[in-house]
Amino acid sequence: MNEKLRLVRNIAFWTLIVYILALVCFGGETDNSQYLPLKVAKKWVLRSKAVGKPMVFEVVGRSGDGYRVRWDNPWIPSELTIVPKAGKFYISALTMNGQSAPMPEGTLYWDFTATKGAKWANKIGKIAVVARNKTVRADDKTYTDVIEIKENNQFWSFAPGVGFVQFGEGEGAFVLDHRFGLARGFDNPQRNCLGDRYHQHRAFLVRDLGDGVGVFDGSEEIR
Repeated sequence: MNEKLRLVRNIAFWTLIVYILALVCFGGETDNSQYLPLKVAKKWVLRSKAVGKPMVFEVVGRSGDGYRVRWDNPWIPSELTIVPKAGKFYISALTMNGQSAPMPEGTLYWDFTATKGAKWANKIGKIAVVARNKTVRADDKTYTDVIEIKENNQFWSFAPGVGFVQFGEGEGAFVLDHRFGLARGFDNPQRNCLGDRYHQHRAFLVRDLGDGVGVFDGSEEIR
């Protein structure tokens, strides 16, 4: 009887140890860096029903602790040097319209550790977390637990373990094409019905990126 009791206690003890180890190794805090897993040559291709040209977000190299990310879009192609630190992503340099400039140290761009409603501001503009549990649907893929971040009038959406999954909102938004295939064609009526929304979005984006030119002239941080 005592031998059986000892065996039961040993099993319970080792079960508890395994459970604790599992919590330590696999539980704990979420790896927020996985909302944008940066690695050289990694690329996200997003497409919109309203625009023929895709949006491409590609890691093209390293610069110290940062990753050089080329953002090709239909309006103002840019290159950002992004430094990830424990779920927070900082910009150390920005190139826009062929003009480059370093950013002030600690310029926070995307904070995946922040709670919904959190806000911050810097030379990039006013930034806020507007959602942490958004769902994004793209063709036959559905992404859940998406974090949506608003930068001035731009909306960036990121899915855990995937990265950049949507830019903008509504029917004209750019969404991730996980196949990186050729753009699908749309007939003129469909493209035209989305035209107004597209041009409004384009105007917002050009204005916002245009405002960002202030980073090149030593303007002070927004508060």
